Amino acid sequence: MNKCFSVGCNNVATTEYCPDCLAVGGFTPKLLVIELQDETSVPKVFYKGKEIEYKKNVFFDWDTDTSIPGGLTYAIEHIELGDKYPTVNKIERRVKGHATD
Repeated sequence: MNKCFSVGCNNVATTEYCPDCLAVGGFTPKLLVIELQDETSVPKVFYKGKEIEYKKNVFFDWDTDTSIPGGLTYAIEHIELGDKYPTVNKIERRVKGHATD
């Protein structure tokens, strides 16, 4: 077993790249990708290269730096299907100026 060669990936791989990185062409996946076909469609959300299914709520807010620090906030609320019961899970991050709100 080898460490994956993709920059920033710590996965163990049997080849040069782990399966997660191979799925995106041998590169480290983007942190967050939100695709929207049109105003009435359900957004496709990819977090760390993996598509998030069963989305309940997607929130993204970014402000530029001015005399007031800008920042970034994103939250993805989704349902995970467990063995017995579904669970609501939330991926959320606040960065820079948003972290102090």
